[in-house]
Amino acid sequence: MTEEKIREIENKCRIKSKEQFIEECRKAGFPDDWYAFTCDRTKPVSIDEDSVYYRKIGITRFTVLMSRWDIAFEELVKYKKERDWEKSGELYRIDKIGYETDADIAFSSGKGYVTIRGVRFTDHPEQEMLDDGWIYDNYDHYMGYSNYHKEVSLGNIKKWIVIEFTKMTDDRDRREFGFTDVSIRGSFHYPVPEDMIDYVAKYISNNDPFPEHIKIALRRRLCNNLLEDEFRDLRRLRDTHKNALLAAVDLSLSEDEQKDALAKAWNRAEQGNPAVDNFYGSRSYLVTHKNYDLVFDAIKAAKSAAPEEVGGDYAVYRDEHYILGIKGGEPYLVADGKKYRLSCHPYEPCLYITDGNGSVDTVHNAFDPLHVAEAFSEGRTVTSISGREYDAKDFCRMVGYAAGKGNINIDDAEKVFKECPAEGFRSAEDVIAQYPRLVIDYFITRAEHKYEGWKIHWRALVQACRKLFFEDGEAQFHFDTFKAAARKMDAEWLFAPIPEDDSLNYRKAFLQPPQYSSYTDADFDRVNAALFPNGTDALEVFDWTTDWSEYFDDGHEWWGALCVTVYDASLDRIVVIMASATD
Repeated sequence: MTEEKIREIENKCRIKSKEQFIEECRKAGFPDDWYAFTCDRTKPVSIDEDSVYYRKIGITRFTVLMSRWDIAFEELVKYKKERDWEKSGELYRIDKIGYETDADIAFSSGKGYVTIRGVRFTDHPEQEMLDDGWIYDNYDHYMGYSNYHKEVSLGNIKKWIVIEFTKMTDDRDRREFGFTDVSIRGSFHYPVPEDMIDYVAKYISNNDPFPEHIKIALRRRLCNNLLEDEFRDLRRLRDTHKNALLAAVDLSLSEDEQKDALAKAWNRAEQGNPAVDNFYGSRSYLVTHKNYDLVFDAIKAAKSAAPEEVGGDYAVYRDEHYILGIKGGEPYLVADGKKYRLSCHPYEPCLYITDGNGSVDTVHNAFDPLHVAEAFSEGRTVTSISGREYDAKDFCRMVGYAAGKGNINIDDAEKVFKECPAEGFRSAEDVIAQYPRLVIDYFITRAEHKYEGWKIHWRALVQACRKLFFEDGEAQFHFDTFKAAARKMDAEWLFAPIPEDDSLNYRKAFLQPPQYSSYTDADFDRVNAALFPNGTDALEVFDWTTDWSEYFDDGHEWWGALCVTVYDASLDRIVVIMASATD
């Protein structure tokens, strides 16, 4: 940005100094403890030398330092309005009145019919769709799916009026649900009143928002008993959901299998309940996630109870990074805080490394871990099939390096001694942490469900948003991943050179952020070697649109926005890569 442009922006600023900011805050009646001049996430707003931190909305960084005072003041105005409402004595407020349907309506076909859309991630017509009355339109090469449509009666589409509200937490909420926040968002789904179906259908069929007079009419008709209706069905959801989760508990399942069973039970329990609102931090969200945490913690406690009672537990080796030991007759390793159970094939020299989620990695032509632990406890060393001699620390480093790499041979696992001769094992997260000036956000997760094409990418994207877009339970950026669309790409596209035009790709996001970066192609390669240690042959890449979250707003100004998911079949792991920034 040129100096002339900077001066132009600064001249537009109303508040031009820290002293003026303080004076404006006092005039507006903002208490001193609402803001700070260092990064302090306990305050509604804090301002440091080059940044404005929003406790509820997110973080915005500026190179034009003077503009931060206006931005911070505007956020304090919003915060005050919210606080004033909470002090108003009103029990609740209506935030939005809209509708939902169980179909993607394209347009009205007239005479009570609508045309709805459907997609399948294939490049050819599917007979199952055609048999169900769908008409094949085309294959979208850019998005990677086939488009269909069909005409249906609007009467055959399920329709609801959705009332979104914010409610002050009262004693009944605290007693029944354990809510602690001052106010919490909720929603309720009502059937469309019979005498308003045709009138409301006109807006639904054209995907138009309700005009104000329709909202007023619906509010008068539906909201008289809103809080009691929502409380009744939220309590029913809590009980039905908890019972469904408990019924799905099976201690013989692996952790991944148990999570899948609980997820299916969760979905069944939510179906048809009008109080369900999947917005992060909503009333129903808090109820269902509290149930899940309680049930899953009980499962882990039940599974860990029996081994605790077995004697003969001891540590064979311990240092600042590793603990190698035997518990209940089974060897284990703790590497940088992560615990792995070690076992082997009864007839072949295969070392199995099982993490806390039940995921298993294999090192072929390796060791029997029980024999190794016994040797180390007696002060002896062991030798691998490659001829390398191991002491206890070398063995820990090799296992820590192999964890997460799928099926590899011992000579591949022994690369740790060449790649990290002094550092020992480093996870991908450890490597990324060495690049604090990156504007890229990474999220790494195991594939929690069996492979289902684009669906496992979408689920990982939802997980990433819940991890990256929230802080202390509060949304920094709002998002609607149902609006996100994707196209399948190849690995060469992911690691392509920086484009000559103004478009943004992964390499450019890494090397050329809006502000200066000294990172090089070697740094880019090092990070990706940690993310995808088995190469690119097993990678499946999806490029996602970026019009579904406030996170990408900064990038849409000029620099660009990026959202990519990468499934590594060799590790059964998904990496989410997102970037959005401005100057």
